[in-house]
Amino acid sequence: MKFIGFCLLASTVLANGASADVYRPISRVDSVTVFAMGADVTRQLEVELKAGDHQLILEDLPGEIETTSIRVSGEGGQGVEIASVDSKLQPIRSEDTDADRKRLQKQIDVLLDERAALDQTLADAETQRQFLMGLADKHFVPAASTDAAKSLDPASFGGLLDVMGQRLDGLAKIAQAAKARQKQIDEASAELQRAISLLAPEGEERLRVTVHLAAAQAATTKFKISYRIQNAAWRPYYDAKLKVPQKGGPAKLELVRRAEVSQSTTESWDNVQLTLSTARPMGTTIAPDIGEQEIHAHEQLLGNEYAASKVQLNSRSKKQFDEPLPASPAALAQPELSGIAEDAAVQRQAAIEISGYQASYSVTGRVSVDNSGSSKRVRITGDALNAKLSVVSVPRQDTNAYLTASFAVSGDGPLLPGTVNLYRDEVYVGQGALPILAAGEDAKLGFGVDDQVKITRKEIKRQKSEEGIISTSNVESRLWDIAVKNLHDFEMPVTILDRLPYATIDDVQIVALPGTEPTEKDVEKKRGVLAWQLPLKARTEQTIRFGYKVVSPKEIVVGMVD
Repeated sequence: MKFIGFCLLASTVLANGASADVYRPISRVDSVTVFAMGADVTRQLEVELKAGDHQLILEDLPGEIETTSIRVSGEGGQGVEIASVDSKLQPIRSEDTDADRKRLQKQIDVLLDERAALDQTLADAETQRQFLMGLADKHFVPAASTDAAKSLDPASFGGLLDVMGQRLDGLAKIAQAAKARQKQIDEASAELQRAISLLAPEGEERLRVTVHLAAAQAATTKFKISYRIQNAAWRPYYDAKLKVPQKGGPAKLELVRRAEVSQSTTESWDNVQLTLSTARPMGTTIAPDIGEQEIHAHEQLLGNEYAASKVQLNSRSKKQFDEPLPASPAALAQPELSGIAEDAAVQRQAAIEISGYQASYSVTGRVSVDNSGSSKRVRITGDALNAKLSVVSVPRQDTNAYLTASFAVSGDGPLLPGTVNLYRDEVYVGQGALPILAAGEDAKLGFGVDDQVKITRKEIKRQKSEEGIISTSNVESRLWDIAVKNLHDFEMPVTILDRLPYATIDDVQIVALPGTEPTEKDVEKKRGVLAWQLPLKARTEQTIRFGYKVVSPKEIVVGMVD
């Protein structure tokens, strides 16, 4: 039989008004579900109830519990009802905790004394066993090599075996009982040590929870009390192990999901069932409200120098000056190319449970997470994936070729944002990062420099000149050769990135010079960024020619950026 009680804001008077028996059991944390921020904790306890009305008082709960999240349930008791649940914060006085600590330590000392006595019992039993074995040897083994072996008649021999067997069996039972009791003592001592660790330091608060019960008959009942607490979290991180083929063929990528769990509550989670959830109960649950916006007309104030420049160059630069004034000179600078943005980012594995909007990872076995600030790291799952290799280079900034592995996300549940430890052929090459990804989505990770792909970028033309008959224009021309060499024994796709400048002044023109046509323009919607994709075969080389010229009126000075 199961029953559930809910946290009430006010005390409830028991129906019959009779005085209640009070129970003060010690509960233990049994299971914890940790979220990206916060955790749900479930404690267990067992009480032998008499018939009648009772108060179940729990005084070992953390003071930072969200009281509205407290839930109490029970099972095993016929006719047991939960009337109400009250909670109250109370400070812990140092004299109280000192007295409790001394009381618990005294119990531990008594148990340790008993354990030491059992050690002596085991030693005595072993001594007696060795003595009996020695007596038996004297009957059958001569004292010296010249002595004759003693002989026994069958009746005497059988009697000796019976006596020896009974005595040895008795000693074995004594040793077995002593070891079993020592195990019980160890478990009781560990429980008392846990109770000592739960004692709060001076100035701390504990939450006192009182559960009002009514039992129709005597029964042994198991209770669960669950609550939400904030000072706990988990974050995902990953190990990505890339195996590069020697003679071509598909590359293999092992992606291991891991989790780092930490908590700084006032309770210790010892030997608990740990579950990690992707739900975010501490986050916003509804979209923000959007208000109205009214456009107000106002006259824009311009500085004298800016206004004069606008009048003087209005015919050639109307588009530039009609835009809003920049907040600072840095806003007029040309954007720098950052290269392709990479989503760079036998152990026990967690059991995964997928629901409509979240995934839960139940860690195999029981674990302990203390509240000292140290982190518990556990493995969730591992996925074996096929990966497509390529290299990416931005020789304008860095002539190294960077190995990239592209793959489709598989497995159960999403990949949450996290750090990735990168390994190439079992060698650690650095760290990357992954964004949030659902199963089936494409992703990529960078695995450092590929020394088997050599890239050089050489300027072959830099020229300034004038052109025009009626009106003269300034012309600045730039031209480069980008050489790419694949030293692998297999084909390697190579992506080269560079950029074509752009101008916001109408009379300034950017003209691409004849060369190698790019495969893609405005890569990732970045204006002027170009990409050349080369399926470079083994032991081959290819050259990209790329350049442009800037044509501007003679009275306008154009700043060039390499």
